[in-house]
Amino acid sequence: MAGYTEEWMSTEDSMNLYTRRYLPSGEGAPRGKWGVSGTKAAILFVHGFIEHVGSMSSLATRARVSQYYPMTRGGSAVARLIPPIGSLCLPTIRSNLMSLKVNQLNRSPSAKYGKTSWAEQHSDIQHMLGVLREGVSNEIPIFLVGHSMGGGLVLSFPTRPPTAPFIPKSETVLGLSGVIATSPLIRQTHPAPTWQVGAGGLVSKLPFGSGINVPDLSRDPAVGAAYKKDPYVKFMGTTKGIYDMINGGKELAEHDVTNWPIDLPLLVVHGTDDKLCSCPAAERFVKEAPAKDKLFVPFEVGWLVCRIRAGAYRLVCRADITNSKTR
Repeated sequence: MAGYTEEWMSTEDSMNLYTRRYLPSGEGAPRGKWGVSGTKAAILFVHGFIEHVGSMSSLATRARVSQYYPMTRGGSAVARLIPPIGSLCLPTIRSNLMSLKVNQLNRSPSAKYGKTSWAEQHSDIQHMLGVLREGVSNEIPIFLVGHSMGGGLVLSFPTRPPTAPFIPKSETVLGLSGVIATSPLIRQTHPAPTWQVGAGGLVSKLPFGSGINVPDLSRDPAVGAAYKKDPYVKFMGTTKGIYDMINGGKELAEHDVTNWPIDLPLLVVHGTDDKLCSCPAAERFVKEAPAKDKLFVPFEVGWLVCRIRAGAYRLVCRADITNSKTR
């Protein structure tokens, strides 16, 4: 079984992003540009605020072994995972952790950490879904999956209002077989000060600390320690990026949730004791979304970074969910 394939991909606005593509091995005729075989589904994964593409390696490998195909796009908060499942991981902060690594190697001199916005991130998601579709063929179902900040992004992607600076193409949204969010950031468990959030609407690219308390990430102290030691984890962003993340979640909860496509399946998984992303907000979103096929799965006493990812993907791989989401 192959490991992963590294590739640089250019976005619609000519941003070069480092990607990793995880392909499963299986029987069957090769499909798509990547010649995948034995693949049952594909996942585009969008990672969390301080995470990076490398954070998803173990998950991508697990999905690949389970015949799910991962593809990862490096950078910041947008990572994509494909289930045989194959996977592609994408950065949402665009010039995020993997981009910092790129800077250190002088392979992307113009990259700046955390330079992003919801419009850019949604555009990236649309572009990478197109890349994924071409890579695996039209016959393979594609799921859009996100964690934490990435969870908020995948929930907001198909619900953009007419006034949004970027609106996904209808054929892109219709081409999805389902959306899955784990611990999505819709509202904060403990909201940030209003002045801090509002500053992002005035000064767009100013670096700003995230204010994340490391011990709040997981009940397991080793998890927080690992995040602190990871050279590509930076507890910061830009005022615009943070503003869009927080204010966008507020708009998603109060207004945009009603824009959810009725025929787009929805699965949300959340730890009930999450100290960063509000679990009640996630549950309320599922309740109010007009999707005909939807499910909210609470992980009792779970925090933001726990075994929730493994559990969520076990759910994704279950035949009753995977098959019901295939169009």
